[in-house]
Amino acid sequence: MSLEVQFLTVMLMAACGSILGAVFDTYRVVAGQVRLHRRLVPLIDLLYWIAATVLVFRVLYYSNYGDVRFYVFFGILFGISLYYALISPWLIRLVKLVLRGLSALARFGVRLFRLLVVRPLLFLYRVLVMVWGFLAALSVFMYKIMVQLGYPAWKLLKRLSGTAARRKPAARMRHWLASSARRIKGIFRRNR
Repeated sequence: MSLEVQFLTVMLMAACGSILGAVFDTYRVVAGQVRLHRRLVPLIDLLYWIAATVLVFRVLYYSNYGDVRFYVFFGILFGISLYYALISPWLIRLVKLVLRGLSALARFGVRLFRLLVVRPLLFLYRVLVMVWGFLAALSVFMYKIMVQLGYPAWKLLKRLSGTAARRKPAARMRHWLASSARRIKGIFRRNR
């Protein structure tokens, strides 16, 4: 293996080490801010290490066809050390700033949603309830007026139907026949 390939491999592994450190710092800060459930942490750690392994071996395969040597591990450790010495504090501040910005943006989105969607729907609901209540009260009021206006006519109809309405149909028929017979007899008596 040539010296150029070895130097390229060390530099790429140092870059991989820096990327792994940056991803780990980002994960650590986000997990601290979001407060992940304890049971999710081992799963996310496992996913991190699987992704790190895939990244390192893909880059290693690109640089020297997957030949693992001592300088590969040296390059990764050099990259992680360089990252934690120079870049880590800045990246942590940047991630916290981005998280605060996203949090503020989410709060703004929630407020905007409440202002543009929830409040108009609540207003519409309240207006509909008021209109429904008004129409219900108006219909009850109109019903009472109609009952009061129709009450004399109802009393009159009730008096006119009187006893006939209370009897059974056969009894009504007998009563009608008997009254008709009396009328006819009365007519004949007057004519005599």
